[in-house]
Amino acid sequence: MRLLVSVMDPDEVGPAAAGGADIIDVKDPSRGPLGRPQTRVVRAVRAALPPTHLMSVALGDARTFSDTLARAARAVAAVQVDFIKVGLVGSRRDAASLLRRLVEVTGEANPRTRVVAVAYADARWINAVSPFLLPTLAATAGAHGIMLDTAYKDGTSLLTHLQVRSLSIFVALARSARLSVGLAGSLGVAEVECLQDVEPDVVGVRGAVCRHGRAGRVDAMLVRRLSQVIRCHSALSGVSVSHSSPDGSAFGK
Repeated sequence: MRLLVSVMDPDEVGPAAAGGADIIDVKDPSRGPLGRPQTRVVRAVRAALPPTHLMSVALGDARTFSDTLARAARAVAAVQVDFIKVGLVGSRRDAASLLRRLVEVTGEANPRTRVVAVAYADARWINAVSPFLLPTLAATAGAHGIMLDTAYKDGTSLLTHLQVRSLSIFVALARSARLSVGLAGSLGVAEVECLQDVEPDVVGVRGAVCRHGRAGRVDAMLVRRLSQVIRCHSALSGVSVSHSSPDGSAFGK
């Protein structure tokens, strides 16, 4: 497993990287679970990013493909980010169309930037696409990977909504579709330990590595604590963990 830490500005890059984050993710926590940051913030984070780390950017949630989403994808891809993430909150048909168009637009803007589709474990509460449809939708659209998160940041976690067995099925479906797979959603040390046997490629966090919760500031010691849990498991499993790979696929493969 690799550790993705979400930052909201360039000042948080240092603590995240020093603590052992493998992927630096940029988002605006005040705008939702995948709040899209301003492009100037993305550029500033890119400039502060160590060359050994990969970078992802959240584009927010979307029900359908739009000119706004296309412009955001082009702007972020131009900053030479490795991955963009979009949350799917519409119907299955809309999600399929959205992903297909987003992959096309992103590839035209920068073939190096890859699309990661995000579904929510609490999808039924927001009338969004089922997580278990996501692997087929993403693979058909040509996305690089998928991630499972939680829409509501209300003190519950991913494991509140889906049991370990269900998450194992989700990861297995992703592997069958040859997709990188990540899990997020208010994950802390206890939840990450529970997910070790599920073995996602990536675990994504913010609140657990911030002083005073997800609206606070990233703390290197808290990042290091989670990083050590992951690395201990990887060492016991005989799995090598590195920050990046030549083909930019460290989100998973």
